[in-house]
Amino acid sequence: MGSAQKAKAIEIERPQLALVKISIEGSPPGLLMHRFGAKAKNEMREKQGKAAKTSKPARDPEAEVEDAIYRLAEPVDGVQVGFPAHAFKDALISAAQRYMAAFKKQSPMLRGAIFIKGYTGQEPRDGQLVPVHGAYVDDMRTVRIGSGSDLRYRPHFPEWTADLEITLDTTTVSVDQLYAMTERAGVSVGVGDGRVEKSTLGFGGWRITEIAASE
Repeated sequence: MGSAQKAKAIEIERPQLALVKISIEGSPPGLLMHRFGAKAKNEMREKQGKAAKTSKPARDPEAEVEDAIYRLAEPVDGVQVGFPAHAFKDALISAAQRYMAAFKKQSPMLRGAIFIKGYTGQEPRDGQLVPVHGAYVDDMRTVRIGSGSDLRYRPHFPEWTADLEITLDTTTVSVDQLYAMTERAGVSVGVGDGRVEKSTLGFGGWRITEIAASE
């Protein structure tokens, strides 16, 4: 086979990585945390296993709230509470696909270009967590479950802040585009229960307070 007939080499552009730190501040009414705690998982397991029905013990609202908090295995800058890094990444990608024409059908590409730093959770199943600064109060509200309803007890952070430490492949997403999708995610998507994207409650939104980038 002559050289002219040889297949052309497939060229793949090398990633160009930048480190971007975006500081965010929660918007009212704040963040409603929703960790699926051990008690809730056990109840679901029993139901799916068709365990014999027994009288339910009295509920402990304070314990349920505590069980719904994501905690870091080790404090980070004195902070013990966190929130899943993947939730923030999902929010950014959702915002890009919905509001930025260039990324309308590019979920796999975006997932390979944006990496949000997290820290180990207290329990392995909680994954990597972004430290969250803020104090919480107990939140009790009625939620619909199938055709019925139930009371849900969760931690509510009226005021909170977080630093998103992002490794970005700038051959796919520019720093300016990342800034725009983060800003849009805070306004139109959010994170946690009752978030802007999923509910009229409007929880989980934020505004950007600072951005810094380095190659």
